[in-house]
Amino acid sequence: IYQYGTNRTTQQRPSEFTVIPGNGIGLGPTPAAGYTITGDYFKVPTEMSVIADEPGMPAEFHMAIVYRAMMLYGVSESAPEIYDEGAASFKAIMAELENHQLPTLEEPGALA
Repeated sequence: IYQYGTNRTTQQRPSEFTVIPGNGIGLGPTPAAGYTITGDYFKVPTEMSVIADEPGMPAEFHMAIVYRAMMLYGVSESAPEIYDEGAASFKAIMAELENHQLPTLEEPGALA
């Protein structure tokens, strides 16, 4: 209704949004001024098919892939010592990755 209808010329603070073809964001009504839009998003995992591919996370956390592989190897080969070493390291590096990548939690203010 904001792109083709009579509301096309209406300019005010946007109150609705949609995903448009090409994975863009459409706002309605048309913004009257510059606005900052905030929101959450999710990235799809990076498919690594050649040796030169790099995962879509910061380089200091790439060892998480190795530690997870150690866990899988330990299970498939009945090697609990390899699994345990991989699991401990994986847990530690994932905690660091979460602290680095996830938004910080803030305590709410008082209600009264």
